[in-house]
Amino acid sequence: MILLDDLKARMKQLEKKHMQVIRELEDQPYGHIRLTTCNGHSRYYLRKDPKDRSGQYISKENEELVRALMKKDYLDRVRRRIEKEMSLMTRYIAFLEKDRGDLVYSKMRTGRKALVEPVMLTDDELAEVWARQKYKQSTYLPEFKVYPTKRGEMVRSKSEVLLADMFYEMGIPYRYEQVVKTKDGNMYAPDFTLWDKRRRREIYHEHFGLVDDPDYRRDRFLRKIDEYRKSGIFFGLNLTATFEGEGTVLDMNEIRKMFENLLS
Repeated sequence: MILLDDLKARMKQLEKKHMQVIRELEDQPYGHIRLTTCNGHSRYYLRKDPKDRSGQYISKENEELVRALMKKDYLDRVRRRIEKEMSLMTRYIAFLEKDRGDLVYSKMRTGRKALVEPVMLTDDELAEVWARQKYKQSTYLPEFKVYPTKRGEMVRSKSEVLLADMFYEMGIPYRYEQVVKTKDGNMYAPDFTLWDKRRRREIYHEHFGLVDDPDYRRDRFLRKIDEYRKSGIFFGLNLTATFEGEGTVLDMNEIRKMFENLLS
């Protein structure tokens, strides 16, 4: 669940900053500062006793003390805000982990699940629904699909076998050559359509295996990428790619890291 993951990441950030602020506060001078303005000039007073509303005037020669007290007041305000936010987030994270709406269906018995239509699903459940759905697959030159994957489908190249098997092993739901209709009405079939569980969306992956060939670059790469762009399919957003050329091979370890970061 992307919200829960983001909240936990925010909590870690707050915990780190809270420790930093506490350490810095330990080194600040005792007391607080009172600021007044007279004829456009600021005047500073040191208050060591909360009951003392006025405080002791700090001369201009003691600028370092003024800065230290200003920093202390700032850090103390930050500390209080962080602690308040952490308190609220702790309760909300606990709620999301146990009592959020999409867990109701998940915790039901099988017999009850069979009799209701869920209105909310967890990330994993929605991914399973997506994976079971039928989709229109490209029928272009089926005789070239001669390489089997671990999941049992036939693909067009050994590189696509490596990619498909990697997705399968990583638990990334995918569809092979799902047909996509672009804005101009043309039909394309990205090599893989992946399901991003965390963000609940489809992303597309193309493998371009002959980038050394100028005709391939023009007809299979540049035109396709431009068509995708016109239809809201962009690199860095919902489109990824791998490339091969003469004398180069796929570095599957690096590609795995790429998808771990992309889909985490």
